[in-house]
Order: sequence, then structure tokens, then C-alpha cells
Amino acid sequence: MAYVSLAENPRGVTILATLWPLITFASTFLALRLYCKVTRRRQLWWDDHFIIAAWILLLVSCAATTANVRLGFGLHFDQVPLENLITFGIQSNISGFTSVISVACSKTSFAITLLRLTDGWMKWFIWGLLVLLNVTQYLSGLFFWVSCNPPAKTWNFMLPGECWPVTFTINFSMFVGACSAFCDFALALLPWRLLLRYNMYNREKIGAAVAMSMGILAGAMCIVKMTTIPLLEKGDFSCEKPASAPLSLPRPRPTPTRPYD
Repeated sequence: MAYVSLAENPRGVTILATLWPLITFASTFLALRLYCKVTRRRQLWWDDHFIIAAWILLLVSCAATTANVRLGFGLHFDQVPLENLITFGIQSNISGFTSVISVACSKTSFAITLLRLTDGWMKWFIWGLLVLLNVTQYLSGLFFWVSCNPPAKTWNFMLPGECWPVTFTINFSMFVGACSAFCDFALALLPWRLLLRYNMYNREKIGAAVAMSMGILAGAMCIVKMTTIPLLEKGDFSCEKPASAPLSLPRPRPTPTRPYD
């Protein structure tokens, strides 16, 4: 393989300068969450395990993207060394797959937290969000590996075979993005109604609601990312994909301890 100098790949530098501060930010909040659990002698529950899984997948995705930057991710496709393309394709699939599943795990974690606090129609609504979110995200992750015949063509474009139309991939990605943004906003707004039930000081209610509504930022980032997806129709994946790569990685947000803990 021929490694590409970062001096020759300014977009790659931008990717790295964006990804690693984000994962550091996410890691800090996750560490604080676990610290609070441990110091208060609270047992880890399913929402904690899902958010830890999301962080691990996020780390793998960042590592694969970082490795791809060294191979030419950020350059125009015809500038990527030919001997790098197969490894580049495999690592791109790994990065995309783990990123998508990380998104699913992160949002599932928060939804599970809300399930512990709700009843009636709100609980059924959250279950509906969970089904919608996980079906669309896991299908999206699966498509990284099965969108070509033979499947190996998904990471080695030089193999003979056929792949799904680019327009289908783009349209499905837009649909998944819209579902993800909807789930983000829904899960972010539910805590405001939920916290009205609890006997807490107003400042505590507002603080908890704001912390639990950080998904609004994730939803906004998802919408921004959706505006960059059509760029992939140009076929210059290695150059156009970085436009959305920093936004495609989920930020595991800390779901605070239950208001009555």
C-alpha cells in the first residue's frame, strides 16, 4: 500500500481534526456517566450496555476512517493510489457499518431509559420508535455489504458484477436519515412532558430536561448530513463522502440517572 501524506490531503486533515475531538467529547461524557453510576453504587442496566456498545462501535468507525485518510480518503477518486483501493473499500464498509449500528445503539440506549419512566401511550410510542429506528438503521448497515453481486464488489469495484443503482442508495439513505432525525426529535421532546410528573425544583426539572434533550443536536446534524448525501451521485466517493463523514458519526449522549434516583 502507498500511504498518502497529510500535507497532500487537506480534506483528510479536516476529517481527523473533526472526528477525534468529537469522540473525545463523547468519551468524556460516557466516563462521567459511568463514574456517577459507580460512585453511587448503581448497577449498570441495559441502557448503559447499549451506550457502551455505541461508544466501542464509534471508536472502531473513527479508527477505520483515520486509516482510510492515510490511504487517500479526502482526495479525488482518481488520485487514490490503485494499490490502496481494496483495503480502502473494506475499511470504508467497516467505518460505515459500525457508524450506522452505533447510531442505533446510542438512540436505543436513550429510548430504553425512557421506557423505564413511562407508561400508557408514551411507552407504546417509544416502542414504535425503537422498531422504526432499528429496522432502518440495521438495514442500512447491512446494505454496505450486500448491495452488489457478488458482495465482494462492495469493496472491490474492479470485480465483474452489478451493484444497486446509486439513486436507490441515495434515496434509501435519505429515508433512513429522515427516520433517524424524527426519532431524535421525538426522544428529545418526550422528557419535557415526562418530568412534569415528578416533584422536583423547577431548576432541576429544566436542567434534567435540557440534558435529556441533547438529541435535538443529533437530529439537527442528521438533517445537515442529509443535504450532503446527494453529492455521492457524482461518483467521486473518496472526495465527496468527507463532506458528511464528520456528521455521520454518532455522539453517545449521556442519559442522566432517573429523576427519582
